[in-house]
Amino acid sequence: MSFCPERARQELPRHLRERRGLVARQLADAADRLVLDALQTGELLPPRSEITSALQALDEAGIRAYAGWDYLAKVPED
Repeated sequence: MSFCPERARQELPRHLRERRGLVARQLADAADRLVLDALQTGELLPPRSEITSALQALDEAGIRAYAGWDYLAKVPED
């Protein structure tokens, strides 16, 4: 079977959709593993990816910030 550029061009969108779905499932699985690991070890639940991205951007701008559970864990008890 020889390479057919026209057929490859037609099948590319389907392959990209399949790949995007696979990557989305892998990311969801990784997030689930982080939560399960935290629950099994008694650690704090990890922040959502949006929060992690925001914290990284703030850190790069020189602004110290914490995710909600991390912040609350650092507050001294009365």
